[in-house]
Amino acid sequence: MAATETDLVPERFVSGIRPAVPTAAVRAHGSPAMGDLRPGRSALDLIAVVEGPWTASTENG
Repeated sequence: MAATETDLVPERFVSGIRPAVPTAAVRAHGSPAMGDLRPGRSALDLIAVVEGPWTASTENG
C-alpha cells in the first residue's frame, strides 16, 4: 500500500526536529492514534519525547 500524505507527516516532523533537538520518540495522539483520522478535517497531533531537559539554550538553538 502506498503511503498517503498524512502518513508522511510524522516522518517529516522527525527529520525536521531531530537536527535541532535530540528526539527519543515521536507518537501520534488524538484522532490518528484512535483510528478516527479524517484526512483534510482532522488535526494531526504529534508528541515528541526529547532526550534531555528542555532549556532556554535548547529553544534558541
